[in-house]
Amino acid sequence: MGNDQSVGIVCQFDRSYPLYFTDEVLSGVIHLPKKFNRIYIELVGEIGFVTNETVTNNTGETKTVNTNKFEQFFRQTVPYAECQQTHNGQVDIPFKAVLPAHLPPSLNYPKVYPNVQYHLQVVYDESASTTNKFQSFYFIVLPQVNLLSKPNLLVPSEFSNNNRKNVSLKCKMNKLGYLPGDIIEATLDIHNPEMIKIHKVTIKLTEINEINSAERKHEVLTYIVPEINETKDENMSAQLSMQIPQDGYDHRSSTTDNSLAVKYLAPSYHFEGGINQLIRITNKFTLKIDVGCSGLFTDFELSIPVTIGTESDNN
Repeated sequence: MGNDQSVGIVCQFDRSYPLYFTDEVLSGVIHLPKKFNRIYIELVGEIGFVTNETVTNNTGETKTVNTNKFEQFFRQTVPYAECQQTHNGQVDIPFKAVLPAHLPPSLNYPKVYPNVQYHLQVVYDESASTTNKFQSFYFIVLPQVNLLSKPNLLVPSEFSNNNRKNVSLKCKMNKLGYLPGDIIEATLDIHNPEMIKIHKVTIKLTEINEINSAERKHEVLTYIVPEINETKDENMSAQLSMQIPQDGYDHRSSTTDNSLAVKYLAPSYHFEGGINQLIRITNKFTLKIDVGCSGLFTDFELSIPVTIGTESDNN
């Protein structure tokens, strides 16, 4: 399309933290340093991923290199109002667009792969003889997931597993659908007939991003059950109460520069679509209970699928 070059274009979204839900209106003002020959604005959604490619140099030697690649799954032209020229020659362009209902959530920071990213793209020609140039401004999109549409997630459920030493674990969940900030309440019951030592029980809520064939995991919360620690009791029980972080976690990597923290918890969602090829995006959560026991091959786990939504009422 052209070159991504900065000429002093500024995008001012209508909110200080550019996070939008699907079906919401995304609006703001584009500030141009001058009037251009031609300009248009579009919204772009794309995935970013890393591929391994084999390259050959002039001497015939080959090596494998990592290449960052991108594939668009969404593009929408943004209508805008008449340009308003200021007294100092700057041009202001108000814009407004409704985000479609079935977009997948933003996942990970642009420099963290794989990722799902959205940006508002300003494409312009400085003169009739120059090629298109563009400048991009990132924003965050989250789909609306109403837990009331999935009533099976809002009733108690029970899960169980055991190891080769007949240590059995039962977990009774109060429900399987939650919002950020909700408290996960559950009851753990362990039956230990051979009275082997149980070292500890660790619970982790993990977000799993699946973007085509690539995958990335994030630990949302970790909890060590205090009632079950270095014990040989035959029967053990614990009442769990774990709060899901309201603001999620920082989607930047540890090597990212000191830019604005990108904190949110994307909801559970599955998307299939694309422009030039089929793209599959799944965001899901697992509550995993790890039981550490004495002896060889006696540790075991219980994985429970949970759903994170964005609302639980009709508003």
